[in-house]
Amino acid sequence: MIPAHDEERSIGTLLRALEPLAGTTEVIVVANGCHDRTAVAAKEAAPWATVLDLPAPGKPAALDAGDAAATTFPRLYLDADVTISAEAVTALFEAVEGGLAAAGATPEYDLRGVSPVVRSHHRFWEALPAVRHGINGTGAMVVSAAGRARFGTWPPLIGDDYFLDGLFADDEKARVPGARVMPPTSRGFYDCVSRKARVHQGNVDIRAAGLRARHTGGGGGGVKAVLRERPGLVVHLPAHLVITVASRLLAARRRRGGTSQVWFRDSSRA
Repeated sequence: MIPAHDEERSIGTLLRALEPLAGTTEVIVVANGCHDRTAVAAKEAAPWATVLDLPAPGKPAALDAGDAAATTFPRLYLDADVTISAEAVTALFEAVEGGLAAAGATPEYDLRGVSPVVRSHHRFWEALPAVRHGINGTGAMVVSAAGRARFGTWPPLIGDDYFLDGLFADDEKARVPGARVMPPTSRGFYDCVSRKARVHQGNVDIRAAGLRARHTGGGGGGVKAVLRERPGLVVHLPAHLVITVASRLLAARRRRGGTSQVWFRDSSRA
C-alpha cells in the first residue's frame, strides 16, 4: 500500500521496480489531495495496480482508504518516495510469514551531495539504538493480519510509523537485513531540521494522545549508548546535537504558530 501526495516524480520509478510482483501481490496506490499527476503517473506506470484518487490530502485517511480496499496479508505500508526492489518486498513478507508480527526494511542513505553538517549528523543518528532497532522511519513497514488487528483506523496524526512501531514488543518485530530500502535524504541544514521537526512533533503528538502503546527496550540508551559502543563517533556528536536542538526549537515554534500538523515538504531531498 502506497499513500502518495504530489509524488508524480517518484511514483512511476517505484512502481516499475515493483512490477515483478504484478499478478501475485496486491499493490494499492492512494493518491491524496494531489496538485500534480500522481494518480495518472501511477496508472501509466502500473496498469496492474489499484490506484485510488482521494480529493483531500492526508496520510492517515489515505492509509484507511488503502486498508479498506486491501484484501490480503501480510500488508506492507510503503512510502512513495523510497527506492526499493521487488526482492526486498518479498523478503519483508517472508519475515512476517515466518513468525514476526511486524517488520521493517533496512535503510541505506545516499549522502552524496549532502551538506557536511547534515552528513556528520547522519553518521551519529544512524548509530542511535532507537534508529537501529525500530521499524519506524524505514519507509517500508509490513504487518501480519494479527498485527493489523491490534488497531482500527489510523490515528489522525503525523507520526503513523511511530504509532505502529509502538504496538509491538522487541521480540515481535525486526528490521530485515535482506530487505534494503533507500529513503530520501535532506541535502541542506534547514531542510533536515524542518523534516526532523515534523518527525519530533509527530512522536510527541502520538505520546500525548496515549497512542504509543509500548515503550520498548531496543531503543534505549540514546547518545550514551552510542558513545559506549562506538566512541569514535564523538566527532559527529556536535552536528547531531545542533540539528536535534534546532529541530525541537522549530517544532515548538510551529506549535505556537498553529502549524504543527502541516506537512512541510522537503524540496532538497536527495
